[in-house]
Amino acid sequence: MSLEAIADFDSRCFPSRRERFLADWSNQIGAISLGFVDGVKLLGFGVMRPCVTGWKIGPLFADSVEVADHLFQAFQLQSAGQPLMLDVPDNNLEAIDLCRNYQMLEVFGCVRMYLGSAPALDHHRIFGITTLEVG
Repeated sequence: MSLEAIADFDSRCFPSRRERFLADWSNQIGAISLGFVDGVKLLGFGVMRPCVTGWKIGPLFADSVEVADHLFQAFQLQSAGQPLMLDVPDNNLEAIDLCRNYQMLEVFGCVRMYLGSAPALDHHRIFGITTLEVG
């Protein structure tokens, strides 16, 4: 899948285009990047990176909970049984249900704040933010 296609999908879930960031993020040392493609159309993608303990998935952006679930399962297969962490926005109930289906527990909560109006994003596609430090 081309970086442009990934950036196009990402731009519906993040308030600005970030081709350079996505290229660097998905190619960081130890990261595993996956996409879900139907023919030539990208339906979702994610990145899993090693943490101090286990793995952190983010972003996890998908057109549907089914696609997000397939990506999550694929990441599980790559995690070697280590813990997985996912920062799920509370305005996507399907993302919260996905975590419940895998008996994931909330470790802490966080509130996203904006100066001015919140950007128009496809919240239903955001199953895991990229990182709390970036959004």
